Amino acid sequence: MKVLCKTTTLTPEQKAVTGLDWPQEWYQLEPGKIYTVFAISYNTNQPGGVFIDVPGSEYILNAPICLFEVIDDRPSRYWIARKCGEHNIYIGPKELFIEFFHDYLTDLEPEYMAIYQALRVKLEHEFD
Repeated sequence: MKVLCKTTTLTPEQKAVTGLDWPQEWYQLEPGKIYTVFAISYNTNQPGGVFIDVPGSEYILNAPICLFEVIDDRPSRYWIARKCGEHNIYIGPKELFIEFFHDYLTDLEPEYMAIYQALRVKLEHEFD
């Protein structure tokens, strides 16, 4: 699945619908850039609605779907779905379900950076 970043800020209407007023801008995103979607999450118990995970240079960015336009709607064959808590579903590759994966990635742990880079290559070239 691929998305085109339309903007890095929410409109007043989007803020009202999603219940989000932070961050003021997803500065890590680049309007006009195409991103491979790593995962999709939906939480009915928190503001924001549907979020997607897209690759950053050294970590995974989580942003509301309303900042993007879906330009390739094919889901990854590597995605699996997991219920997280009572109100959240997370759909993504098994690597993202490794316990504390995102924490280790944020800490730039070499083992997890290698997993992330391999996953990035696998997902970004899945439909080549």
